[in-house]
Amino acid sequence: MGNRLSSLDILRGLTIAIMILVNFQPDESVAYTILVHKPWEGITLADVAFPSFVFIMGASMALSKSGFQYGWQWRLLKRVLILFVVGLIYNHCGGIFALMFVQGFGTNELYDMWITHGRLMGVLQRLALSYGFAMLIFYFLRDNLKLLAMAFILMALSSLGYHLYNPSAPFDQLNNISTAVDSVFPGAEHNYCGAAFDPEGLYGTLCSTASVLLGIVAGSLLRDKWQMEAGLTKMLAGGVILLVLGGLWSMLDIISKPLWTPPYVLIMAGIDMLVLSVLTYFSYNYGIVERIFGIFLAVGRNPLGVYVLSGVVIRIFLCVPFGEGNLYDGLWLILKGFIPDASLAALIYAGLWFMCFVIPAEILYRKKIIFTV
Repeated sequence: MGNRLSSLDILRGLTIAIMILVNFQPDESVAYTILVHKPWEGITLADVAFPSFVFIMGASMALSKSGFQYGWQWRLLKRVLILFVVGLIYNHCGGIFALMFVQGFGTNELYDMWITHGRLMGVLQRLALSYGFAMLIFYFLRDNLKLLAMAFILMALSSLGYHLYNPSAPFDQLNNISTAVDSVFPGAEHNYCGAAFDPEGLYGTLCSTASVLLGIVAGSLLRDKWQMEAGLTKMLAGGVILLVLGGLWSMLDIISKPLWTPPYVLIMAGIDMLVLSVLTYFSYNYGIVERIFGIFLAVGRNPLGVYVLSGVVIRIFLCVPFGEGNLYDGLWLILKGFIPDASLAALIYAGLWFMCFVIPAEILYRKKIIFTV
């Protein structure tokens, strides 16, 4: 088995699949409810993907063979910077494609896109910061109990900030500490959709770092193949405990993906631990997980490549003229004409897109090519 777990790759692939099914829904008004993000409070299937990816990143860190070898600090800095810059480019590729296919390039447009109103944070940027902070904590606190303690300290600090900033309504959508931080840095003009609040803003990085630390603890339980059964038992129990703690904490704080609140961290990590323990058990003892979920294995080996590719492709299709609209919507209208149930049609449409990305992922997997930073 070595340090590479097929079950972890499959879980990562499942996570990317959920991301694509959610991001490629052509019309949220007809999409199944579980495939639409909760705007502020609560959880649907759509809200499971991102924290699961963060958790898996932590588990992979614990299983990594490189660890803290000589020069790890520079490798860490390089990875954080590269991932952050890729995130910046990813944020603005839609605008670039719009200039290419619709408006035409101009110095003023590019300046406005990148400097005046360019979004600074995003999914990949949050991954970069969470990874960097968690890696530093991991270096100084190698013990699982200390890592757990630090995860809860970060969550407690996050919760405390909300309650101190606005004691009467700590999670008010217009007046909370996360919005206050985002409105100052990077500022509304550089937030998602030019709003005061950014769902991947700086304050939420406190709790997303805690998600990585919980992933590290989970991954460390699976490092020793000779103690795999004991590790799986601990992870299964840990998942149940985190779910209970998340439920209890939800009596104090709301469960919110946009804010990445402590109960959200605990519940998502608990689910991930339970799913990972089950997948690993059947993979390790029976070897059947790879056969059942093999379609997700290749995607899970190249998650960054598939995620970025899917985002670039959808932006291109949204910018290519087709009929009276764009190519993405045009293809959706064609498919919807053959399927009376609009919700089912939307699911099939997104599913077909996912299958399109499975093909290059499978090719890369067979050629043993992995895009990483």
